[in-house]
Amino acid sequence: MTAIFLRLHPEPGRLEIVNAGHNPGFLIETGKEPRQFNAAGTPLGCCRHELHRRGLRFSARGQIALLHDGLTEVFRGDEEFWPERLLDEFLRCPSRKADGILDALWTAIEAFAEGGPQADDMTALALCHGMDAAEMPA
Repeated sequence: MTAIFLRLHPEPGRLEIVNAGHNPGFLIETGKEPRQFNAAGTPLGCCRHELHRRGLRFSARGQIALLHDGLTEVFRGDEEFWPERLLDEFLRCPSRKADGILDALWTAIEAFAEGGPQADDMTALALCHGMDAAEMPA
């Protein structure tokens, strides 16, 4: 079983990630190159091993997307959606709110698939750090 664990600390902008054989996650921060959290260990239960934690700073206005492979393994004929296309959609998303990001990703995936069947489950989590007061829900 693959898994990705994320621990947000009370201190502003501090988090830890453990990726046990799971798809990569992405971190986007204003003015910086996107970062990818690749697997730092094998899937759980495969063998006895220690999981490796990676500490990161999650700056104000940062965004994280954690995704299941069902999102990137969507097909249109023989063409696959791929993680690079998903990251590009994440980078171009105008929304600074998690639900807006997920809506944009679902829309892009559905448009790409052109009504084709869903072959795997599609699970995603988006986190956004530091919304402005104008962006807060009423």
